[in-house]
Amino acid sequence: MSNYLLDRMDRLEEQVKRMATRPLSSVSGFVSGSGANTQVAYWTGAATLAGDAGLIYDAANNRLGIGGVPSPSYVVQILAGSTNGIKLIGSGTTPATFYIGQNPTAGDWQFRTNVPFGSSTIDDSGNPVWIMRMGYVSDDWSVFRSAAGTTTSNVQQIAVNSSSQFIVRDGTESLPTLSFIADLNTGFYRFSTDQIGMALAGYTTAILAGTAAKFRRGDSNSTFDSYQLVWYRSHTSSGAISNADVIGDFAFNAQLAAGETQLALIRVSAPDASANYKSQFDFFTSSVGALASAMTISGKDVGIFQGAPAARLHVTQDTINSEVFRIASTATNDDPADEFFHGRIATTDATQTTINTIAIPASTTVMIEAYVRARRTGGSAGTAEDGAGYIVRATYQNAAGVATIIGAVNASYTAESQAGWDATFTTSAGNVLLRVTGAVNNNVTWHSTIRVMPVGT
Repeated sequence: MSNYLLDRMDRLEEQVKRMATRPLSSVSGFVSGSGANTQVAYWTGAATLAGDAGLIYDAANNRLGIGGVPSPSYVVQILAGSTNGIKLIGSGTTPATFYIGQNPTAGDWQFRTNVPFGSSTIDDSGNPVWIMRMGYVSDDWSVFRSAAGTTTSNVQQIAVNSSSQFIVRDGTESLPTLSFIADLNTGFYRFSTDQIGMALAGYTTAILAGTAAKFRRGDSNSTFDSYQLVWYRSHTSSGAISNADVIGDFAFNAQLAAGETQLALIRVSAPDASANYKSQFDFFTSSVGALASAMTISGKDVGIFQGAPAARLHVTQDTINSEVFRIASTATNDDPADEFFHGRIATTDATQTTINTIAIPASTTVMIEAYVRARRTGGSAGTAEDGAGYIVRATYQNAAGVATIIGAVNASYTAESQAGWDATFTTSAGNVLLRVTGAVNNNVTWHSTIRVMPVGT
């Protein structure tokens, strides 16, 4: 071997010895550091590496563990603490943020916008906060929101509880809970306890409750508690609405406002436990501030102002000497009509007493037919069960405001126990009076049925 090669080998040996006594970090191109098996190495300096138990890679199964997962069971497995989690951040000078993590108080998982976990601030730079929570302890799912620029608590928007109930906010008539993209002020909302409201164009038009369904015109002309149609369940009379008086009883009630006098009522009834009601329809109307039974259909019988009709047509007039009913036909100039009235009076002596008063209108000829019956009910004279019956007819006109007979009174039928009793027509100003006469010391009850048949111009 030449001397040149020997010299070069000696120099190389000396350089290797010097390098062996120096740390690798001082040697250009070499790095140093420490870690553990399965830990992912990361740079801590220009030439140093380190590992951490919070970042694990299972090379055999190609799995990554983050946050302290010693043996990841999934491709990516993350252990998020109570005050940290995952944060997604957008771009720009004021980027939106999105957090995924565990609520440190409730222990449930949450998805948040703009506010990190552990923060006491509800609002972040004027941005609204949305929180979606999936319960671990509370076993529910819910979404919360706070208004932009506020520091008040988040308000629950929707939820699904452990009983699988879908829950939403109450809403208002101007912003109903369930509405439509193109019509946000139309939909359904919670009106009050156990009541559902329906809003149209921002106005409540219907309320559904356990005892009633109320409907009204949906505009600014209707006050908040004013309803044009009210459907009540259970209504026993024309008085106050009750809740459970009659089984299967429903009523449609038109009224000015809640709690005020009803204008009209249609009731559909079924028998109660004591069979106090027949299956029937009742039609009520307002009269002098109170409802009165205008029409009742019970079985095959129809009652007009008669709540318990006893015939196919049963008409009751609640004011004596007022027209009970009328039969009329439509004509070109004036309508032919028969008008019927009832009267009642009691006498105790022989004084002539008026039982009916019939007005004779101007420019009218009126034929009147009266059926009068009487019965003695007591007194020191006469005989028990004395009675009488009369049929009286006459025709009248109005002459300058005075009722004037045409011809004479025709008493076509007279039947009486006592000869002194009587029934006849007289006049007073523009009226015809049906007058009756009893006897001294005789208590007599008189009834009349009058048929009035006018003809005008």
